Amino acid sequence: FPNEVARVVFTDHGTVDTIGDNFLCDTSVMEVEFMGFTGVSRLGTNFLRGNKFLQGLDLGPLSNVKFIGCGFLSRCTRLASLVLPPHAIHINMEFLYGCCALTTLDLTPLRAVEVIQHRFMAGCSGLTHLDLTPLASVQHIGG
Repeated sequence: FPNEVARVVFTDHGTVDTIGDNFLCDTSVMEVEFMGFTGVSRLGTNFLRGNKFLQGLDLGPLSNVKFIGCGFLSRCTRLASLVLPPHAIHINMEFLYGCCALTTLDLTPLRAVEVIQHRFMAGCSGLTHLDLTPLASVQHIGG
C-alpha cells in the first residue's frame, strides 16, 4: 500500500468481517471514512498505527465492531477527535497509545466494553478530561 494517501473510503455491503492486522500502518492518511461498513466485527492489530496526519476519525458507523486490536491508532500524534464504535467489547493493549493531540475522549459509546488491556491511552499527554463513568460494564482493566 502506498505510504501517502489523502483519503481512504471503506465501503462494504456486509461481507467483510475483519480489517486486517497492520493495514494502513505507518502510512500518511489524512482522512478515513466508513460508508456502509456494517459487517466488520474486528479492527486488526496496528490498524492505522503511526499515522502522522490523521486528525479525526469517526468509528460510529462500525456498529458491529466487538474487538479492537493491539496498537490500534497508537502513535497517531495529530489525532484530536475520535468517535468510538458503539458495541466494542474488547479493547486490546496500547489503544490510543501516544496520541498526544487528543484532549478529550467521549467513552459513552463503550457501554458494553468488558475488557481494556494495559497501556490504554498511555502517553496521551494532551488529555485534559476523561470520564470513566460510562465504563460500568468493564470486568478487566490492565495486564
